Amino acid sequence: MTEKMDFNRRHVLQLVTAFGAGAALDGVNTTNAAEAEFIRAIMHKVHQDMQQSILPEMQKEGLSVRITTGPINQVEEGFVREARVQPSGFDVGFQKPEWFDAPRFDLLEPLGQWQLREPIVDFGDILASLLEAGQFNGAQYMIPVRTGAYVLHYRKDLFDQYSLGEPATIEELGEAMRTISAKTDVYGFTAYGRADAQWQVLHNLAAAFGGRLFDEAGKPAMAEAGTVAALEWYAKLFKDKMISPDHLVMDVDGSNRLLMEGRTAVLMDLGSRWSLFTDPTRSKVAGKLGWMVLPPARAMVGKKIGGYASTWSLAIPKRAQKKQLAWRYIRMLLDPKVQIVMAQQGNDPVRRSTWASKELIASYADRGASTLPAVTQKALERATAPWPNGTAGTAKITEIIGQSVHRTLLGNATAQQAMNDAADQIRAIKA
Repeated sequence: MTEKMDFNRRHVLQLVTAFGAGAALDGVNTTNAAEAEFIRAIMHKVHQDMQQSILPEMQKEGLSVRITTGPINQVEEGFVREARVQPSGFDVGFQKPEWFDAPRFDLLEPLGQWQLREPIVDFGDILASLLEAGQFNGAQYMIPVRTGAYVLHYRKDLFDQYSLGEPATIEELGEAMRTISAKTDVYGFTAYGRADAQWQVLHNLAAAFGGRLFDEAGKPAMAEAGTVAALEWYAKLFKDKMISPDHLVMDVDGSNRLLMEGRTAVLMDLGSRWSLFTDPTRSKVAGKLGWMVLPPARAMVGKKIGGYASTWSLAIPKRAQKKQLAWRYIRMLLDPKVQIVMAQQGNDPVRRSTWASKELIASYADRGASTLPAVTQKALERATAPWPNGTAGTAKITEIIGQSVHRTLLGNATAQQAMNDAADQIRAIKA
């Protein structure tokens, strides 16, 4: 398709070079693997569900998958634990790249030799920002299979009612939310509020102001002007009661519920939630929504900005027994036709061509969300990592950022003071 030709050729070469470098949990589910060769895989149940129509086809090709599922923390900890033993208890796993510091990446099989031997079809069609998330020290260790980008789900009916066009800047967005909040009983803005999610929120908002959490060398950069300005913008919304007073304890379900109950004008969340919000049996705002990327600050108009994308990626333990079968499995899930089938089951795809496919666009259009695929792809194209891959101490870093953001929202520290303190604490743990 013609859109593939727009892919930066130099970037493709860089990614190809990267490829060339080179005990059971609760909720176990086992596919029928009586005769076919099988691999052991660990994943969240949502990943198992979206493969239901594909797994039988795999078995026809002589490959079965024995799947272990569990909560996210068990999917992470179980995979890492089994990757450390000889032989590994799993042959492949759905993992998030931000879970892996340098020692953990060393537990994984470099995938360059497998890509050279049995290439993934149309590799350049996979979004570069998502591939980069699985690279470390010039090698590709993880292959993205599912994604989600932060977008703004907004009450288009209210924007239209009060003659508010789609904001071109984040300042205009703030004014539009204030107008709606003043004239209605809904909050202007909603996002995840819990401390453990603030690194995602701040990374996304900071990008709009030209800020970042870390620089290219891995040094804390959250005390720079752009990130401080973003936190000030965020804190003012909270101070002015544009955000729910329950915000600081609000998780995914809570923030989603505010939108579905019609109690917020704008929700910043993954675009992949759209099917829930457009379900008229569950959502009061079905048929009333629009979607847009977070707009830049006035000073950043016309300049490149980043953003946050969540990525579930496939990894093979270095000590896995059935690496060749695991690679076959990865190749199957990345097949362009399979990506379309999985996308129709609620999986945001990692291929450009899937986003442009008539099958996927039709499924969005059926629920009044025909504009969302292009918006999500734009957000994915500009996505950037919150910190360099392999950064050590990420669990502590996210805790520090969350506490610092909450201090600012509560008025216990200015944005500059909180970010200075966060940077000092992170430098101390990285020393």
